[in-house]
Amino acid sequence: MTFLKISSLRLKYQNEYILDQLNLSVQKGELLVLLGESGCGKTSLLKIVLGLLQPEEGTITLEGIPITTLPPQKRKMGYVPQAQVLFPHMTVKQNINFGLEVHKEIPNSQDLYSKAIKLTQLTSLEDRYPAELSGGQQQRVALARAIAIQPQILLLDEPLSSIDASGREELALTIRRIQQETHTTILYVTHNHQEARLIADRIAVIFDGKVQQLDLSRAVYDSPANYTVAKILGKENIWPILGVENLNGQPLITTPVGNFPLSLGNRSLTVENVETFTAIGLPVQKYSLIKLENSDKEPILPSSHTNENLKIMNLICKVDALIEGDNDSDKALLTIYPRFDESIKILVKKAEPLDCGSLCFFLLEIPFEDFYIF
Repeated sequence: MTFLKISSLRLKYQNEYILDQLNLSVQKGELLVLLGESGCGKTSLLKIVLGLLQPEEGTITLEGIPITTLPPQKRKMGYVPQAQVLFPHMTVKQNINFGLEVHKEIPNSQDLYSKAIKLTQLTSLEDRYPAELSGGQQQRVALARAIAIQPQILLLDEPLSSIDASGREELALTIRRIQQETHTTILYVTHNHQEARLIADRIAVIFDGKVQQLDLSRAVYDSPANYTVAKILGKENIWPILGVENLNGQPLITTPVGNFPLSLGNRSLTVENVETFTAIGLPVQKYSLIKLENSDKEPILPSSHTNENLKIMNLICKVDALIEGDNDSDKALLTIYPRFDESIKILVKKAEPLDCGSLCFFLLEIPFEDFYIF
């Protein structure tokens, strides 16, 4: 059920539209993440929903009621900005109660305070001042103040950006737990794709002033709508198509890691329709990694590597990092050098023991059916 509906929203900044005909539907009780690069308009969208900014065009409805021109105090929304905005002269208890005092019409304020401080696990810190708290604890106070008023929607703007790495995941999971326990509708802004995948019910990827894709977290990651979405999601092994040539009537696409003929497993593709695509992608697979002692040597390839259904490419690479996994799922992050003057990162499943920093000969075997094209 659509709870919050944003239609044809436009917002101009310095003669350019940072939001341009943006449409978005938020379901009641979900945690929807707005994901996008810095400067794409995520925070501006949040401020429009809150009522701090007015759009040039477009409408916003909440449970079917227009709220586009309502002032913030009449929208009953909780807001946690990127930087903690706690009153330094007030204790944790006083900071949380401040929101309840502003909304004097809310009954049972003491019960709401008790519930908020328990949800955010701040009971033992009630009498401390902000200067006596860590960054994560301060953000939990801001969160408690926002949820104490029982908002119809909770708006979170990069709530983890000022938290150190050790406390970031803990606070993210705290937010997710609170959302699930209270069934609060949350609109959550971030540029961190890992953070989005950790807590989101659905993800809306924003770029060029529009929602490029809106779907369940797993669906967005598994099937990005285009090259831009794939990049924002941090999808591994996605490379732009630099050009398309005609190879006996079949497309030969040029990428930063080499040329790929699409004559097998893609018989419906022609040179003309491939030219409308922007990128190719490959899943993380168990490729062959052959250690190279001397850069002048060529590896001896076994006969099995002559299979006509494989595209085989020989590339020099350096092992950047080894990532341990479960059940033969160890991975290696490599820098490969298709040319001496350029490099590109690739993530692969590890096929044999490797050492960080070592130089390897990278044998890239690509089954044609594993291509996906944007």
